[in-house]
Amino acid sequence: MWQSVFHPGRLEPQTAHPIPHGEAAVVRSFEGHSFRAQWADERVGHAAFQMGAREAIVTVLPSGASGLRVVYRDAGSLEHQVNATVEDCVSSLTLTSPPEELTTCLVTSLSPSLSRLRERGESSTRFHHKLAHRVRNYTCGDPSLHSTPAASTFTWSGHGAEGVEMGRLLDTSHAKIMSLSGFVTEEECAALRAHGEPHLRQATVAGEDGGSVVVDARRAKQASYSVRREDDPLMPLRRRVFAFTNNQTGYGLDMAGQEGFTFISYDAGDAYYSHCDGSCDNSPHAPGGRVATMVLYCEVADVGGGTSFPRADIYLRPKRGDAAFFSYLGPDGKMDEGLTEYSGCDVVEGRKIVVTQWMRLG
Repeated sequence: MWQSVFHPGRLEPQTAHPIPHGEAAVVRSFEGHSFRAQWADERVGHAAFQMGAREAIVTVLPSGASGLRVVYRDAGSLEHQVNATVEDCVSSLTLTSPPEELTTCLVTSLSPSLSRLRERGESSTRFHHKLAHRVRNYTCGDPSLHSTPAASTFTWSGHGAEGVEMGRLLDTSHAKIMSLSGFVTEEECAALRAHGEPHLRQATVAGEDGGSVVVDARRAKQASYSVRREDDPLMPLRRRVFAFTNNQTGYGLDMAGQEGFTFISYDAGDAYYSHCDGSCDNSPHAPGGRVATMVLYCEVADVGGGTSFPRADIYLRPKRGDAAFFSYLGPDGKMDEGLTEYSGCDVVEGRKIVVTQWMRLG
C-alpha cells in the first residue's frame, strides 16, 4: 500500500490482487515515497518502509503470531550484485562441471562491476583532494575562525600534567585527532627555546633520494634536540607525550630509538602546506614508520598560524601551552586514508613556535 503524498493518511493498493506467498510484484516509485505491507485477510500486523535513491528488493516476512517485517536491500549495491552473480553462476553448473568453471564464471561476471567500483573510488579520492585544498585555503584565510568544537572532552593526568582537559575532535579506527589544553608548561617551553633558538636553520622535507630538500611548501626554520639524560628538565615532558600516546592508542611505543623534539619557528609569511607525517593511503604500516604526532604550541601568532586538517574538516586555533595530538595507524596494521593530513596555516602577524614529537613503531 502506498502512503499517498497527495492525501495524507490514505493508503492506495499498488497491485491489482494480493501477492501470494513466495511470489513477487514490481512496484514503480520515487525516492522518499513510503509504503506499508499488510495482510490481505483480517490480521492487523503490518510493516512500513521508505524508497531509497536506487532500485531495491523488498522482502516481506511473517513476524510472530500476526506481525510482518521488511528486509530492504539496495539492488544497486555491490553486495547485492555479488550475491546475485554467485547465485547465477552456481545455478549454471551441473554435477559434472569442473570446479574451475565456477571460478571462471565469477571472475568474468564480476570484473566489470569491480572495475567500475574502483574507478568511482579513484574519482571520489581525486575530488576529495581538491575539496580539501579549498577547505584549507578557506580555514587558513579566515582570521575570525574559532577552533572546531570537540565531539567529547575528558581529563588526563600523568608525568607532571594534572587534570589536563582534552578534546576528541576525530576518533575513528585509523585516525584520531585531539586538542590538549595546557599540556606543556612555560618552563618547558623556555627550556625548548634555549636548545632550539641558537641552532635554527631552514626547514626541509625528505627528498626522493632520502636526503633533505628545501621546498616552498614548507617555509619555516627548525632545530632538533634529543632528550637523553634522566635528569634533563625536559624528560618529564617527553615521558608525558609517550604516556599519553600509549594511553590513547594502545600502540605500546618505547621511547628508546625515537626521534627527538623538533623546534620549529614560523615568522610572518611562513607556512607549511598540507602533508601527512606518515603514509596516508591506507597502505600497510612499514616497520619503523611514523604512527603518531604531538605538536606543542609554545608561542602563537597574533594573526594566522592555526592548524588545519582539511580532509577531516577540523581547524585548531590553539593557545600558548596547548597541544595537538593525532595518530594514523589502525588495528589492522594499515595507515589512515588521509584524515590526519594537516597544514600549518600562514602566519600573518607575529611569530609561531611549535615543538613536534614524531613517534615511530617497529
